[in-house]
Amino acid sequence: MEEQRPFEKTCLDLPQDTLGALQHIKQGEELARDGKIDAAVDEFKEAQKLDARYITIDPQTKAERFVVFGLLDKGYQLAREENVEAAVFEFKKALAKDSNLTFDPETKAKQGFGSRVS
Repeated sequence: MEEQRPFEKTCLDLPQDTLGALQHIKQGEELARDGKIDAAVDEFKEAQKLDARYITIDPQTKAERFVVFGLLDKGYQLAREENVEAAVFEFKKALAKDSNLTFDPETKAKQGFGSRVS
């Protein structure tokens, strides 16, 4: 396994490290989807240091959005597996974290696997 080293500028004439920033963003998004908000915020802050163009909102807000995405993803996966009760639970957690979401968790969970459930 190749040893990882900290990101650094390779061309002194360039003001940002876009690739490094994007890698931190990707890591932050994965951490946030797993509910690890503090670690995700740290990754987003590192990305901002390297290239502020990619994090235009507060890192905390960005992390919280991806937590919601993670909850929705988990709910959809559970719905596809026909685990309605668990899917409803995940959808309710997403709704509690994001007041902009407007759907019925039970209906959404049942939609995950078609018309086999009444």
